[in-house]
Amino acid sequence: MKGIIIASRCDALATAFGAPLIHAPLGTLMQAGIRHILLIASSAEQMVYAERLGDGAQWGVTLTYAEQGPTQSTGRAFLTAERFLGCADSVCLIGGGDILHGPSLDNALRTAAKLRAGARLFAHPTVDASPQTVVRYDADGVARGLEQRAPTAHERVITGIGFYDNEVIDIAKHLARHNAEGATLIDIQRAYLRRDRLHVQTLPHQCMWFDAASDSGCANAVRYAQTLPPQRPLIEDPATLAQRLGYLDAP
Repeated sequence: MKGIIIASRCDALATAFGAPLIHAPLGTLMQAGIRHILLIASSAEQMVYAERLGDGAQWGVTLTYAEQGPTQSTGRAFLTAERFLGCADSVCLIGGGDILHGPSLDNALRTAAKLRAGARLFAHPTVDASPQTVVRYDADGVARGLEQRAPTAHERVITGIGFYDNEVIDIAKHLARHNAEGATLIDIQRAYLRRDRLHVQTLPHQCMWFDAASDSGCANAVRYAQTLPPQRPLIEDPATLAQRLGYLDAP
């Protein structure tokens, strides 16, 4: 499996919680066992990211870069990444402002990264009343509905990370033929839903998700970060993470 970070919709190089925000999605992909990563940003930002992050070798990963404007649809990222993905690789997509944190996150992400068919999303309860993607799913984890609206109490919303099989490229192409601006991410997710191939699981106990690209998500992340001990930072340094995961061990 390969990974995509969409960094064209937020200032992911800004320092947040003691670290560049981009380290959060990068670290999440590393935790999932993903070591080939494409970072998508605007043409101006692309060079800055490359200068700051390099090729990823210092963390035991491979980073490459591609251009996509901030006004283009999120779903277009799969078309931007077509050559990067090839004709067989599945992919994990995450936003540049998405932060996931929790004690059992590694195992949940690595299990999801074993996906071979369909799509898998993580759901999370939220206290944020702003419009989000609300999901309904059955006891088997099969999605039964997706709506973009403000969630009510006890409803779960889709987090900013998703795992997709290689068919996502054809789905994005098909949808783009009917929409000049390209397919949105929820369009693609609904295409999997219609085929009963969209699977959802709740984030493990004590795991949290924040969309730091939004004002409310960032504020919630700040409050949560203040409760964490120094040895469990909200955004883990990629060098520390690489050491913990054994990414820098000799083969």
